[in-house]
Amino acid sequence: DAPAPIHQPATHRDLAKRRHVGDIGTAGDTGPEDGESSRGCFQHRRPAIVLAGTQTRMAKPTIQERRKQALRQRRAEEQREFDREDAGYLYGDAVEAHRSGDIPAADRFLKKALILDPHHARAIELLAQIHNEAEHYAEALGYMQRLRKVETNPRAIYNIAVLHHQLGQEEKALETMREFLSETKGRQDAESRR
Repeated sequence: DAPAPIHQPATHRDLAKRRHVGDIGTAGDTGPEDGESSRGCFQHRRPAIVLAGTQTRMAKPTIQERRKQALRQRRAEEQREFDREDAGYLYGDAVEAHRSGDIPAADRFLKKALILDPHHARAIELLAQIHNEAEHYAEALGYMQRLRKVETNPRAIYNIAVLHHQLGQEEKALETMREFLSETKGRQDAESRR
């Protein structure tokens, strides 16, 4: 009794020789290399390669997955709250360092505070003040523009105009001053209507 021949799947080289997509063999296909005779036995075997029509669909999250997601969101919010609290402590340390004249320490504390809470307006404003006092006007301007995005404070607009003037950017300074005047006029009109 001779052992049964072992069927090996077609190799990539074998598949590349075939001329048509329909010529791709099946699992265990050791048929002739000629595409014409291989096509005849393709219909009787299970295909080895699925070419299209198999899109996965997103299943609805289970109750357990929704609970896990809610827990992750709650933990993330708690962490943000702790970070905001720590940023407040770092800001207090920065104010003390600034008052005592330790400007590098104040700068470090403020930058750490902004890592924990990027929207800490008072930390951004103090950093701008420190850089302005050191005559680093470009850095101070960057912090003031960041402050303007965080809170709507007309004082920040005014300081941006002053920093543009100190940098010799007179057109931007005038434009920003016009924005400041319209902002303060709009606030005064809103308060008078109340």
